[in-house]
Amino acid sequence: TDHALHGYAQHIIYKVIDEHTPAKIQISRILLEDCHEWKFVFVTSSVSWIQPVEKIVIPVYAKSACDDNDNFQIDHYETLWEAENISTTHESFCEQILTKITDVNILNV
Repeated sequence: TDHALHGYAQHIIYKVIDEHTPAKIQISRILLEDCHEWKFVFVTSSVSWIQPVEKIVIPVYAKSACDDNDNFQIDHYETLWEAENISTTHESFCEQILTKITDVNILNV
């Protein structure tokens, strides 16, 4: 897909960002190579569940790549992205989103 979120969840996230943070919204594909630009990362399965992410860790595969059964062998893990000041930044952002979800005014958009 072209975006991480769609529909109503996307609408709420964009509205909170616009109203409460100086962050710039860029609607484009999310590329791992752009991770140095990420300020917030969260997982959501619906508009009623949003979980901030503290760290994204990815596997680095061994040079031999596969074992005898063609299974990739992980050599080690690397941190791709890590939140700065998770206790105030991410949790506050997610709290703002959840507050907006329960706000009758935004539900009537």
